[in-house]
Amino acid sequence: MNRAYHTSNSGNIAIFIVFLVLFILFTPVCSPASFTIEDERKIGAEFHERLMRSGLIIQNDRVKDYINRLGRHLLSSGQKVPFDFRFFVVRSQGINAFATPGGYVYVNMGLINLAENEGQLASVLAHEIAHVNNRHIAAMIEKSQKVNAATMAAIIAGALLGGGGDMTAAVAGFSLATASMAQLKYSREHEEESDRLGLGMLVAAGYSSQGALDFLRNMRRHEYFSNNTPSYFLTHPGIEDRIRYTDGLIQTIYPPAGKEEILGNFRRIKTILTLESPDNLGNQRYFSANLQNNPNSVDDLYGLAIVQERIGLLAQSLGNFQQALALAPDDIDIIRDMGVSMFKTGKYQDAIQLLIRSISIDINDLQAISFLGRAYLSAGQYQRSLETLLKGKDLASDKDDVFYFTLASAYGQLKRQGESHYYFGISFRMRNNIRTSIHHFRESIKYLPKNSDLFQNAQKEIETLQELEKPKRKEPAQR
Repeated sequence: MNRAYHTSNSGNIAIFIVFLVLFILFTPVCSPASFTIEDERKIGAEFHERLMRSGLIIQNDRVKDYINRLGRHLLSSGQKVPFDFRFFVVRSQGINAFATPGGYVYVNMGLINLAENEGQLASVLAHEIAHVNNRHIAAMIEKSQKVNAATMAAIIAGALLGGGGDMTAAVAGFSLATASMAQLKYSREHEEESDRLGLGMLVAAGYSSQGALDFLRNMRRHEYFSNNTPSYFLTHPGIEDRIRYTDGLIQTIYPPAGKEEILGNFRRIKTILTLESPDNLGNQRYFSANLQNNPNSVDDLYGLAIVQERIGLLAQSLGNFQQALALAPDDIDIIRDMGVSMFKTGKYQDAIQLLIRSISIDINDLQAISFLGRAYLSAGQYQRSLETLLKGKDLASDKDDVFYFTLASAYGQLKRQGESHYYFGISFRMRNNIRTSIHHFRESIKYLPKNSDLFQNAQKEIETLQELEKPKRKEPAQR
């Protein structure tokens, strides 16, 4: 992993934890004796809101969809739960997973990378679900004789530790000093209960119970070979006892008869998470090393092709895309991203064919729609570009300025000046270029019919942007 990225990421987590601890310490909460399910929901929601603002939650749609589908699949096994569960992946290489009150479950990238299959990751989620269902964090807060907010802060800080020694040192004075080590950890009883109930949930969902045992052993091996204690052990103690207990449950109650993978595409999710790192050269070495061991690994060929395209090795990138596509001719990620790469190399007709094929598999893939519109535009097929982009307009986010810039360009090529200026206005507003945005909205109302929705919207945009452009009135100086 790139050292600069690692240090920066650790620093962001450290800053967030310091802020969170101070926030919780000075936020009034209910007394421990009356810590209700509604209180749990409130604290969990407040913590999640701040974690989202920190930028530490992975926002990749594929990753978000996968982790939530996996969590929902486990919950569908029939056990009644008191919370609406949500699952998230944290941008940290620390090997950890943790739950907060109210049904929020977080898994670090590092833990997912350590898992060897979907069943192993599912075992971790099931364990965390069991902690939440049985209100173990609430029990720790209620048991504490100190300020429960401080205990909560310490538990969360301990859970987030995992970026390495630098981050641990950065937050130690703020988090670990707020509670004893006993307050930072689940009790042995909590762990045994979550191991037992989590294993039952895992098996009920169709997974092999062996995944839970294998993952605990993987973490122990990682600790031995890396000489670095996984942060998971800070809040989930007694690894040796847990391994023996889980093994006993498998031998007596839950024989390993289920599956390792049910949803599928676990390796692709790991590849996507690896590509979240900006360390392109490190990622290139990683995928290349994997391919030396398995030259026909579709996921590693795909990952290497993406990295090579990012660093400008376009010929090598296309070669690996082609090899991956030959091995997996219906893989939508390969088809779409090879089409994107073709577009970037100026091979517009090849890009068009691949992107059309991609959209035929997933009609809601906005990335494929956007690049198909751009490919048509670059190839001079302006009407097809416009038609394609209009199909994707309802899917486009309010931050996708490139999509709207392309839509504006397509309208412009077709001499539809009102719509062209309108969508240029939208695009420049997204870039916070207020003055240029106002200019285009003003130009748009010269061409748009006065009774049209776009005309009315453009006028509202102008009024709103003009207010933003006004300088703030200075208060008179105090004498």
